Amino acid sequence: MLETDHPHLTAKFVAAKPLLTQAQKGRNRVIHGQWANHPEQGIVKLRSSARGKLKFSFEPITVGEIEAISLDVGNAGLAVLKMVVNK
Repeated sequence: MLETDHPHLTAKFVAAKPLLTQAQKGRNRVIHGQWANHPEQGIVKLRSSARGKLKFSFEPITVGEIEAISLDVGNAGLAVLKMVVNK
């Protein structure tokens, strides 16, 4: 258990958790779905949902948004690395 085996990591994990959550949301936004070039909206991600009813949606996404998500994932990874190497 983290708290008993490595008590010094608990506070650092609490600090890193928001970064991990943000990175996870962004990663899921980029990974789950299919990418397409929409004639009017540009680059979009097609999302589908089949909970009770089949639904589709197009979500425009920019290169800047993808870069920001990539930075979030990198920052979360760095926070975990710093937590583990105790820096």
